[in-house]
Amino acid sequence: MSQRGLADRVGVDPSFINHLTSGRRSTCTPYIAERIAEVLGVPVKVLFLPTAPSSARRIPASQMARAA
Repeated sequence: MSQRGLADRVGVDPSFINHLTSGRRSTCTPYIAERIAEVLGVPVKVLFLPTAPSSARRIPASQMARAA
């Protein structure tokens, strides 16, 4: 399947798919990830690694002070 064909079936711009496949973009919404996986017929976890929101990854200042 071409990038354009995938983009058409998912409902995104072809450049979006190109940026994902080339590594210029590494994230997308869960909905788009699910659509891409559905169109390709694979589980989402095969295509994307789950990540915690950036706010969940922050270390509170109180913990940073103790680590120093």
